[in-house]
Amino acid sequence: LAAFAITQNNFFLFCTATFFLGTIGGFMQQYRFAALESVPKDLASKAVSMVLFAGIFAGFLGPEIAKHTKDLFSFPLYTGSFISLSVLFVIAAVMLLLFKNPTSQKQEIRGHERSVKRIIIQPSFFLAVIAASVAYGVMVFIMTATPLHLLKVVHYHFDQTAFVIQSHIVAMFLPSLFTGILIEKFGVFRILVTGILSFLISVLLAINAHSLPLFWITLVVLGVGWNFLFISSTVLLSRSYEHSERFKTQGINDFVVVMSQLLATFFAGSILFGTGWINLNMITLPIILITLTIFVLYRKSLTSPITT
Repeated sequence: LAAFAITQNNFFLFCTATFFLGTIGGFMQQYRFAALESVPKDLASKAVSMVLFAGIFAGFLGPEIAKHTKDLFSFPLYTGSFISLSVLFVIAAVMLLLFKNPTSQKQEIRGHERSVKRIIIQPSFFLAVIAASVAYGVMVFIMTATPLHLLKVVHYHFDQTAFVIQSHIVAMFLPSLFTGILIEKFGVFRILVTGILSFLISVLLAINAHSLPLFWITLVVLGVGWNFLFISSTVLLSRSYEHSERFKTQGINDFVVVMSQLLATFFAGSILFGTGWINLNMITLPIILITLTIFVLYRKSLTSPITT
């Protein structure tokens, strides 16, 4: 539909297509929970890390496919990119047909379920939602603005811009090889703080970025920070619910996280062209510093066992 919309020069139809494309994000977020529930709790961080590490292939394939198929079949620019994407979705759908629910053969015992209110007032839930929301909100805000800034403001070539975004995506998922191990060794608190400090460093670099290498470093550090924050927040969230409460707890968490993504994506372009690259990054500083302060104040909750 997106490819057809481009050939018809129909912006409304293109937006409709990307709306449907966006719905897959909600389903993909659940993959990490499926992995988390298929292993013992002491292996949760490693399981989540392994699922996210698979995203490393996206870091290499995505920009390369977009770059090499954007002029495919002499269609209007980027039509071929969306045609290629549709082929990838078909391949993914076939692979998912092979999936077997690891708990399907077990009789699920439903104990007493607490109310939503009791679940969300727990520090572990509150902190997990904040960490994941800031991880996605800040990352998407800067990542969305970066290619616009590089292409339209400082006029770098598409291939150079694709390389920066490709490196960012790799940086988001490559640390998953060892993030789970780091969480087991140093604890959730230290990895969360490392993630938020990475965001702070990234923003400070972005404010002073005037060359392609600096933009590259900025986006790589941003990706690493996202990885630490998101995996840690997922592990922390699993401490806030019992097995029978998992679906509603995970759903509430992901709804808030997706809303942060939505707002970040929606405002990134207008703020970039309205106030400039430096001010766009400055906006994130209070959010990062407040989050860091909250983590420090609630350090005891981040190092405590499961809340019941």
